[in-house]
Amino acid sequence: MAVFNKSLFSLFSVLLIIFCAFRLSAASFRVELAPSQVAALCKESINHTFCFDFLNSTAGIPAADLLGAGKITLKVGHDKAQDARKCVKALLAQTTDPKLKESYKTCLENYGDATDAISAAKASLVAKDYATANIKISAAQTDADTCDDEVKGLPAAAELGERNRYLFNLLNIGLLITNKLGGFHE
Repeated sequence: MAVFNKSLFSLFSVLLIIFCAFRLSAASFRVELAPSQVAALCKESINHTFCFDFLNSTAGIPAADLLGAGKITLKVGHDKAQDARKCVKALLAQTTDPKLKESYKTCLENYGDATDAISAAKASLVAKDYATANIKISAAQTDADTCDDEVKGLPAAAELGERNRYLFNLLNIGLLITNKLGGFHE
């Protein structure tokens, strides 16, 4: 019986050591987003300053790895798309101008689609399906751009235009991250 207990104890000890070694090695693969990675991503972005400021100042991103930065970026993007949709609803309710009404209706649809696309992109990112995440982010970026084109030059649309451009720039960062994670543009 004592031999059995020693063997069981030895086996347990070996398994514990292997488990701890695996956990330590897995932890060593999680690398924070290095300043050189931020610089490389932002160099490829449409708006370098926006990218650099966002990646360096958004809560959680400086301590995140690339996947974590992507998740945070898409969460912020989803929140911004929802906020823009609320803004469009308010503008639509306030206007009597038929041209503005039509433009705001288009934007309302765009932001509904953008919110759905970003939700799908977030799920794809979690599943590490970077190609699908990339497609969904691109679709949401197109929605923001379409709304921006729709309201450009119209009175009372300045705030919405700013939101459109913010989301467009933010989603550009999301595209760069999914491209890098998926190895699409090395």
